[in-house]
Amino acid sequence: TLGVRYSVYSRIAVPDREIVPIELEINGHKRKIMLKISRDGRGNIVNVKPEYESVKEVAHELGISLREVLNIVYRTIDRITQSKSQDNKLQT
Repeated sequence: TLGVRYSVYSRIAVPDREIVPIELEINGHKRKIMLKISRDGRGNIVNVKPEYESVKEVAHELGISLREVLNIVYRTIDRITQSKSQDNKLQT
């Protein structure tokens, strides 16, 4: 016999995506990293990710690992999003 699998998937289209720079200080050096910010239809941030080529370039320039730069970038993203969510809680 032949088995056939059937699956139904739901998909959310992200209507708005922008790329914005942030400036970070890494080991005493200021560098810009480009971030991809995805928003839903209501303008809420769905996802924030660093642009790979931007992170790779900074890691190469400073002679540190890609992972180290990514860790710094993600900590900065967390700090920014946490402060924004605290601001939103204060306004409501």
